[in-house]
Amino acid sequence: MTSRWLLILFLLLITPAFVYARWIEDKVMMPVEATGPVEFSHNLHFETKDVGRNCPSCHNDVFNIVVSKNPVFTMSDMADGKSCGVCHNGTRAFAVDGDCTTCHKTRDIAMQVAATGIVMFSHEVHLGMFGCTECHPDLFKPQQGANTTTMKAMEGGASCGACHDGSTAFGVKSDCTTCHPTRDITFNVAATGPVGFSHDIHTGMYGCGACHPKVFIPQAGQNTKTMKQMNKGASCGACHDGSTAFGVKSDCTTCHPTRNITFNVAATGPVGFSHDVHTGMYGCGECHPGLFVPKAGMNTKTMAQMNDGESCGACHDGSTAFGVESDCTSCHPTKEIVFPVKATGPVTFSHDVHTGMYGCGDCHTGLFLPQEGKNPASMSDMEGGASCGACHDGDTAFAVKTDCTSCHPTRDVTFPEDSTGNVTFSHDVHTGMYSCSECHPDLFVPQAGENIVGMDAMGNGKSCGACHDGNTAFSVAEACDSCHQM
Repeated sequence: MTSRWLLILFLLLITPAFVYARWIEDKVMMPVEATGPVEFSHNLHFETKDVGRNCPSCHNDVFNIVVSKNPVFTMSDMADGKSCGVCHNGTRAFAVDGDCTTCHKTRDIAMQVAATGIVMFSHEVHLGMFGCTECHPDLFKPQQGANTTTMKAMEGGASCGACHDGSTAFGVKSDCTTCHPTRDITFNVAATGPVGFSHDIHTGMYGCGACHPKVFIPQAGQNTKTMKQMNKGASCGACHDGSTAFGVKSDCTTCHPTRNITFNVAATGPVGFSHDVHTGMYGCGECHPGLFVPKAGMNTKTMAQMNDGESCGACHDGSTAFGVESDCTSCHPTKEIVFPVKATGPVTFSHDVHTGMYGCGDCHTGLFLPQEGKNPASMSDMEGGASCGACHDGDTAFAVKTDCTSCHPTRDVTFPEDSTGNVTFSHDVHTGMYSCSECHPDLFVPQAGENIVGMDAMGNGKSCGACHDGNTAFSVAEACDSCHQM
């Protein structure tokens, strides 16, 4: 009986704890403009001896349970025993000015520096060596945007310079890269393409103050200089004078990357220029800017001008290097050319075959203009010595009339015939016995659809009947199945 009453009494005692735990919010976030929100935990405070489960320890004398009825307390107010300072006085609990980070969470701070980029400040690194009050609020107000200063002011002991004086910690002038991260910089040079500058290489040999800010203002777009100015000691030329470091004129490719250049030549197709080949023999100054302005589209010249010593012709004169007229294919690539011939089908011209026997000047530009569509000629024209006929005359080379199949490929021709089946004509069989001119163009016009003839006409000597007469070859009236696949 006694045990039952003890159990009832125990349940009555613990029930209120379960009841209030159901509606009391554990975490309360208090907005603090300067440092960010501060988190207050009810449960954490319930576990302390001084507070326990006794809500009236704080409410409503210290904190009104109605949030809107609580005034805004400053850290100074708390230090005087108000708000959190009632308990956090250094005796009952840690003092409000003892360890700021217990309540105020710290984070890395990114400071936007227009000239050099983002500078990161690590609270974690500094809190490992110093207390919060050594910086706040005298040196730094714990509020975003309230601590703007200059490098000059820091050198005078303000802001970071209060400690970074070269004694307490490294000086603000001694190693810029500890705070200011460097990166490779790309200068967009219209004439030659992008130029890359490596901070890593240069900071390995010099301090930041050797260049900044006198030679280079550390701000994008503020250091535009010409090569002429650099030659006189400005910008990179302050060190790259040929003594301290290589001169700005001595080896252009150290800074300016070269690339193969393609010139679009309408008549002959693209011409490739190799910087690698030429810089292996000559310095950049031998061509630029006297012969070639290093800018796309600024160096258009004709072959006639090159023959007179301009552009490539300054060296390619037949003495210093091969002449511009001596071997066209060194610069101008050749290709197989296909002429569409409606009557007989496409005719292919091989440059490889012909350049193995003749120079380019033997044909161009007297016989053939090196431009697509500029050289139409008929067989009659060629027989008169024009175009291919200039050489293919029967003496220099086979005549244009002697062996048509050397240029015009033949194929089997199929004549559709519904009543007896298709008829196939074999050029191979016939050209083995006869020349092309024995049939073309008198008996057969070499064009599809132009030679339709009936069997009656063939029996009278037309078309195939001219030979298939029973004497020269079997008659068209005899072995039908020789032609008609029945």
